[in-house]
Amino acid sequence: MFFSTFTIHLATLAVFTSWTGISAQATQRTCNNSPDLCDRPFDSIVHLGTHNSPFVRDASTGWSSFGNQLYNTTVQLDAGVRLLSAQVHARLMPDGTREFHLCHTICELSDAGRLSDWLYTIRIWLDQHPDDVVTIVLVNSDQATAADLAGEYTLSGASACSYIPPSPEAPDQWPTLNTLIDAGTRMLTFIAYLPQDDSRAQAPYLMDEFAHVFENPYDTSTPTNFTCTPDRPGDIQGNVSAAIASKKLFLQNHFLYWNQLGGIQVPDIRHIGSTNAPEGPGGLGARLISCMEVYGASATFVLVDFFNVGPAVSTVDMFNGVAAPVGRLDVTTKMPPQVTDQLDPALDPSVDPSLDPSSDPRLGMIVRQSNGAGSSAVRCVCFGFVVPILVALLQGSGADRTWFLLPFPVAALAWLGGWV
Repeated sequence: MFFSTFTIHLATLAVFTSWTGISAQATQRTCNNSPDLCDRPFDSIVHLGTHNSPFVRDASTGWSSFGNQLYNTTVQLDAGVRLLSAQVHARLMPDGTREFHLCHTICELSDAGRLSDWLYTIRIWLDQHPDDVVTIVLVNSDQATAADLAGEYTLSGASACSYIPPSPEAPDQWPTLNTLIDAGTRMLTFIAYLPQDDSRAQAPYLMDEFAHVFENPYDTSTPTNFTCTPDRPGDIQGNVSAAIASKKLFLQNHFLYWNQLGGIQVPDIRHIGSTNAPEGPGGLGARLISCMEVYGASATFVLVDFFNVGPAVSTVDMFNGVAAPVGRLDVTTKMPPQVTDQLDPALDPSVDPSLDPSSDPRLGMIVRQSNGAGSSAVRCVCFGFVVPILVALLQGSGADRTWFLLPFPVAALAWLGGWV
């Protein structure tokens, strides 16, 4: 009798779940796109990061050659990126106050807007994705204090969902994703560098990056120069044993710069197909393996340019043991030739000549780049004359500054001629 009644209950439950569409899998938590990651400590996961996340190559930036990504921050997160990085600069406003903006080297050259607006975008995304954990790395270019940055976090609402470490030093053990999610502390922020002043107590969620993280060199221009050797912070520079003993998280920089005339550096988009490749010399997969062999464990973070190529997220999935990611936006792994005239489809497999950049309305940023004389002329004027004037104003004037300005007109003429 009991068996018969139990069987009836099971049958009823089966009909109910079939009718409602409810299943065990549907109610299972998926942390950062995978249920397999939920019980893992934060430092035992490879987090895919975008280098200079807010700086995109699109119509809004005039197709800036300084753009490191093709997709905006929201699309990056939708597509599986879980670490965002940016440079923070202080801009002097007409009323004499300072605003903290996301700028690429100097704000007069590339300004992606206020830090608080960007943080608000991330916070809204987190609100809509309650089972995801996001890390932020901010380069503190103008030595903003913890109080300065806390104002931006409070204004955006990001402070309310930020993780507070148990101490200012690198911990022996990091919480699991489940723990962070249950506690409602799903944003982790590292600041490079954070001034040592009394205001740090006001924002304990702002972690000094190099008290918790070490990095390999970031200023690399050729694939053969990629190295796993620690570069920052200075006290463990070049010392692998010291880096391991520090118990700090490893952030692996994996992107290339393209050196231009006058010492200018831009993201190297020419070989991005091989740089972000899962295998091959200098590829993302091969470099992750190389550094894993050096440190005995995978990097916690890896930073890339043009993350969709590779795709970089698939390589990171392999290192995390994620075979079937859940709820991730599928973006193209190809680079439309309309974005740049510096890629050769015959040489770089990441280029798809047939790709229609207007085919996906979610992107909204991959449209044909104008390569006509008008565009080149604008480049020439802006890059060759406006920028030098701005730099001169920023750094002062005088005969001793003249040498600094000379490379810009030369580089502008080269750009006008299509040489760079």
